[in-house]
Amino acid sequence: MMQSVQFSENLVARRWALSWYGFCGAVGLAVIALHLWRHGFSQPEMFAVPLAILFLSLIWLRTTLKSGPPTKAKFGTHATVFLILTGADSIIALFRL
Repeated sequence: MMQSVQFSENLVARRWALSWYGFCGAVGLAVIALHLWRHGFSQPEMFAVPLAILFLSLIWLRTTLKSGPPTKAKFGTHATVFLILTGADSIIALFRL
């Protein structure tokens, strides 16, 4: 009994995980749409990071729907990956000529 209580405390709320992954997917899709609208396919390197954010968020969203909410450590790792990818998008934009 005590072990199951401790395990449930280490899980992130399912709604929170679903909303975070859905939000990140929507942001990735919006950034892709904006790049297409502004530049078309003339700058293909600008699609790498938003596509990675979109695909990772869809994969993690599907995993959350199938197997339940992630642990706090796993969710924190996912959030960190999204933040690093967001920073990578800014770094790519800095070095573009």
